[in-house]
Amino acid sequence: NRPAAEVISSFESALKNVDFRYLIKIGARMAGPRVAYLRKIPYVIVDAALPDRMDSGTENLYSKPVFLGAQEYFLTTQFTWRYPERFPELGNVTVVTYPMSQRTKDILTELRLTPDAAIAERVRSFVPEVKNEQFESSVALIVTGSYLGELSDRVTYGGWLTARQYDQLVGFVRRFITDLGECARKRILVYMDRELLDMVSDLGEKYRRTLVLCTSRSPQWSYEEEFLIQRFADVLISRAANYQPFMAYLQRGGIVTTPVPSDGYMDEDQAAQQSAALGLTQFIPYADEQYARKVLAFLKDRSRQRQITENVAKMQETMFAQRDAVELICRRIEVRSLR
Repeated sequence: NRPAAEVISSFESALKNVDFRYLIKIGARMAGPRVAYLRKIPYVIVDAALPDRMDSGTENLYSKPVFLGAQEYFLTTQFTWRYPERFPELGNVTVVTYPMSQRTKDILTELRLTPDAAIAERVRSFVPEVKNEQFESSVALIVTGSYLGELSDRVTYGGWLTARQYDQLVGFVRRFITDLGECARKRILVYMDRELLDMVSDLGEKYRRTLVLCTSRSPQWSYEEEFLIQRFADVLISRAANYQPFMAYLQRGGIVTTPVPSDGYMDEDQAAQQSAALGLTQFIPYADEQYARKVLAFLKDRSRQRQITENVAKMQETMFAQRDAVELICRRIEVRSLR
């Protein structure tokens, strides 16, 4: 969360005496690759989105020469995304899977094959409401809490959300909980990050008869809990089409994609439409006046969910056979070493 010049200086200092032959950068800001660029050391960039912007010169965190100088820009997702050509000069982009370790793949495969009752038992260890409350179905909001709960994350670290985008996301979460509480006929458990739960705690009290709002009780966040929640919930509502690698590997069929912030943020609007056209998700725009009712209808539509499961499974097989990020990065490095 420091000024760009200070971040750049820190990277320069840290790498000054490091003898490295290749650099792999995960994330959008270019302080690390800048060092490799200036030292004429090859590098690749791995990120879940195209650059927010490309600035001239090298004394900034979004350096155009550094972006263009990468041997490859690996754009991560879980489907065959046709990304928009906002930067036609950026000709080094390759769409790939998320870089998953074999251990992560093994965990996700094990969870996918585990019976529902055993998954629920494990979730009870960090979400006691699963054990103590009565509910007919469950929904998980896949929205990163720090988008809303941390001022430093929102404004300084990458400038994730403008004030308008922040208001979109807050308004969407509160409207969804309100409308779901009004429309639900049977009790629903809704899981979300702690920061989101704090933001709607008043609604939890208001709709106590129809909704069970909850979050993890663990002192620290963990990937494995995230995997378990995505395996456990009947419906997953994701704010980003390109950030569903784990639920896709779990072959979840109950996926609703709602790009928010909308209006082109990280190109997620058109990504969601493409994903829906491929039959990989149920796309519901965030501003849909009947949003909660459509989620409830999808919750009951087992046939539609089964079809999404089949499509997601086929897509995952294709992606990891042809576009495995780890394999392609290793291949790139091996080609370089052979030279």
